[in-house]
Amino acid sequence: MLAADADTYRSSFCYEVNARQWSVTKNALF
Repeated sequence: MLAADADTYRSSFCYEVNARQWSVTKNALF
């Protein structure tokens, strides 16, 4: 795997996790 591919995968994974956490937090608040 290329380093760039690893960075892209890591970025998309972090974005997905953050989006999921945000939706959970938003549901708890509102």
